Amino acid sequence: MGIKERKEKEKKDMRELILDAARALFLERGLAQATIRNIALAIQYSPRTIYLYFPNKDALLHALREEGFQKLYHKQVETQWIPDSLDRLKAQGIAYVMFALRNPEFYRLMFNVPVPHSQGAVPAPGTDYGQESYLSLQNNIKECMEKDVIPAGDLQVATLTVWATVHGVSTLVGRQALPGLPEEEQKRCARRSVLYLAQLLHKK
Repeated sequence: MGIKERKEKEKKDMRELILDAARALFLERGLAQATIRNIALAIQYSPRTIYLYFPNKDALLHALREEGFQKLYHKQVETQWIPDSLDRLKAQGIAYVMFALRNPEFYRLMFNVPVPHSQGAVPAPGTDYGQESYLSLQNNIKECMEKDVIPAGDLQVATLTVWATVHGVSTLVGRQALPGLPEEEQKRCARRSVLYLAQLLHKK
């Protein structure tokens, strides 16, 4: 490995170290209580080092959220090979639920921490994976409508309804909020809920 490659790897490793520490502190203390100094102490570097990578803690949160949405989007992309549009919609819903249950820290940061809008918090230009994830779901629903396998209607409303339902199931099971059910049974219920939603939508 040459000098240039080694420096690039060191930068990447440092960025990941900072993000890992920030993720832990944001979840433990909340965005308001976590500080750049706290994060620096956690990784045993000076705050100046963190500022070389991120202008403020809001930018850190945006980077973590975008990483989470990128992971979710890639899981959704894995369902696109399924030829039947309704089966693809089911698979996409299950992929969403499983992502939420297997990545609880990312999921909480993506949806449960308020998004700041301070200067410097907006991610650099590139793929908006949150938007791409939403459009992936919307395109599947649109295809289902066009093929007359689910009722036609307002596309935005339909997309929001499906997303909100799957998101709600994911959140409840992620918090183990279903009374009287063991954790594994809750996860099975979450997957079956997605299939049940598709059954309700399906035009027979």
